[in-house]
Amino acid sequence: MKKLIPIALLSLVIACKSKVETTKPSTESITESIYASGIIKSKNQYQVFATVNGIVEAVFVSEGDTVKKGTPLLSISNEAQRLSRDNAALAAKFSDFNNNQEKLNEAQLLLELAKNKLKNDSALFFRQKNLWQQQIGSKVEYEQRELSYQNSKTAYFSARVKFDDVKRQLDFSSAQSKNNLQISSKQESDFTIKSEIDGIVYSISKSKGDMVGMQTAIATIGDAKEFILEMQVDEYDILKV
Repeated sequence: MKKLIPIALLSLVIACKSKVETTKPSTESITESIYASGIIKSKNQYQVFATVNGIVEAVFVSEGDTVKKGTPLLSISNEAQRLSRDNAALAAKFSDFNNNQEKLNEAQLLLELAKNKLKNDSALFFRQKNLWQQQIGSKVEYEQRELSYQNSKTAYFSARVKFDDVKRQLDFSSAQSKNNLQISSKQESDFTIKSEIDGIVYSISKSKGDMVGMQTAIATIGDAKEFILEMQVDEYDILKV
């Protein structure tokens, strides 16, 4: 019987040596999972607040409506403000410069009269003065002409001051009343809440008859197409992002 065992072992050893294991690197995506809470909101989303306190008079939009910038959302009752604006309009009309032109015309007329009298008394005085220097006429007459001249000069400057004062007062009253009317009109517009952007009404929390305060959001408006994901990621997980 032939012995074949050594030959078989030799073949096994040779076969094992011919199969060498190798490792090759590869480039692949590495995925990490983190857990976080968050919200999805639209781009340019904002909460609508009133700038005045009051009661909702009317609501012009509903949730899901598309709005343009400047679109009225709701109005707040403002009867007192309307009356205030009417009073401001009456005051502006009463104080308008053109409606008080006759006061300035009267002051102008008095100024012209005082000026003409001063011119006349001045001529008489200096004529009498020249005569007096030539020892013509009496001293009493000279002093009377001088007194009239001085009185006319005082009256003219007084009329000039009055004219300037009337004009300044009319200018001030007219400008002030117009400013008050603009302020009142601006305040009245605050009672109509309008959209600040083009977008969609995502929520509206007030109805007709509800109280409105400056600290409570009335509605939420945002972009209709673009959205933003806001997440609160733990400080340990944020390094994996």
